[in-house]
Amino acid sequence: MSNLTKAMVSSHAYAFLAPDDWDRRRQATRRNYERLNGVPAPAEQPEALAETLAENLVRHAPIKAGFEALRASVRTDRPDVLVLVGDDQDENFTDPLRPQFAVYTGAEFTITGESGEPVTYRSDQELSRRILETCVEADVDMAWTEGFEDGRLRDHAHYEPLRYLDPEGETTVVLVFLNSIHHPGPNPSRCYRVGQLIREAIESYAPDRKVMLYSSGGFSHFTAGYPWKHYDGPFTLGSISADFDRQVVADLRAGRGSRLAELTSDDLLAHGQVELRQTVVLAGAVGDGVEPDFLEYEPFYRAVLGMAVGQWTLS
Repeated sequence: MSNLTKAMVSSHAYAFLAPDDWDRRRQATRRNYERLNGVPAPAEQPEALAETLAENLVRHAPIKAGFEALRASVRTDRPDVLVLVGDDQDENFTDPLRPQFAVYTGAEFTITGESGEPVTYRSDQELSRRILETCVEADVDMAWTEGFEDGRLRDHAHYEPLRYLDPEGETTVVLVFLNSIHHPGPNPSRCYRVGQLIREAIESYAPDRKVMLYSSGGFSHFTAGYPWKHYDGPFTLGSISADFDRQVVADLRAGRGSRLAELTSDDLLAHGQVELRQTVVLAGAVGDGVEPDFLEYEPFYRAVLGMAVGQWTLS
């Protein structure tokens, strides 16, 4: 029996907002684009202006149900550890050091809860060290950190899923970070290999422990913080490379996750998919031949992204 019982994937940011809040958030994204890039935001995508709230609510219903299924899995299965893979966007790791891969090896951390008050989560130091050592022994230069400034986890790729899945901090967590938005980032084949090594570390862990893996982020979105100075193509702020997304989804649904390892970093950059690296890590951990219980995908231009949510049962 596998220690890794379930794997989960989802978009983040807008994905954790109700559709009636997308317009407000999109305007904030446009202001952030001007602030970060020093030029006015380009014209709104015509698809965003054409979408209606009523139509979005219909198409969003399967996405919402998928997120509810993920939360139900955590609450019902009660995993001993949740390994959460996400990227950091100048939140915990900034100019002094930007590792390509890192794992948190401290004992605990806090996030700001929905009420604004801090919530403390325990970290499984044994499993985090095992992931670290497994990767280093396999020639992957996994960095590690034993603490955050003020003990607080700041990156939304990790705290948004935690606030949704376990707002009371009852689940023990392992945090894995990777660099997605800063160029150059790790290529997909290396991300897939890291996923395989995370699975190896999980399976060598205490055999009576149940572990779930969650990949936070991914699928096409060209947002304010995109590495625009490295991008040269037709897409602009708010674009979605929906056909590329659908091919990724088709491969994952068919149990062909290794196809993602054949992509290049240039492919990711060209299609607004730099955060797909997190999903490629998950694909490496799941392996080929395993189809998801469900994998929902919809492009929402009002939400500036291709939105996805899915789950795999592994044992």
